[in-house]
Amino acid sequence: MLALGALAGTAIDQYGGILLYPFRLLRKDHYLGVWWEYHLSYRQGHRTLRQSKLAIRRGLRSGVRRADFWHIPAGATSDNQKEISYKGTLRIEGNQLLIELDATSHKEYLVYRFFNRIPTNAEVIPGIWMSYDHDSNPAAGAAILTNKPMDPADAEREILRHATSGAIRIK
Repeated sequence: MLALGALAGTAIDQYGGILLYPFRLLRKDHYLGVWWEYHLSYRQGHRTLRQSKLAIRRGLRSGVRRADFWHIPAGATSDNQKEISYKGTLRIEGNQLLIELDATSHKEYLVYRFFNRIPTNAEVIPGIWMSYDHDSNPAAGAAILTNKPMDPADAEREILRHATSGAIRIK
């Protein structure tokens, strides 16, 4: 009987978040929805502004949200056009949002860290990205996350307000 109790306790500890999922649906979650991300990267040796869209939805485990992320091609007529797509998670680590993404069409792992300012509904949230740039060099740089689309010139100014160079790469 004691072993059965230990087994039940272990199962609840491991899978309790999944059992509580229907109750979490009733709680408001400020992180859910569609977000726009802007960052500077390098393409063919030139620094360029990249625009992306991030869709956050609930995950089965508590504290972890699912993320769909895609780069929007330059000159796109719709922000739903996808150049490169990623899937991953968003979780809170200290006072930061940690977004970890895997590319769906090639081997790439992309990490973002943003200040956790979403519950305060800040319009622009600064952060950083780390992966490799579009010239396949290891790279990192400043990024911003917004709850609505921005004019590209305003987005670049806002990124440079938070970081001097906007993006660095290793060659």
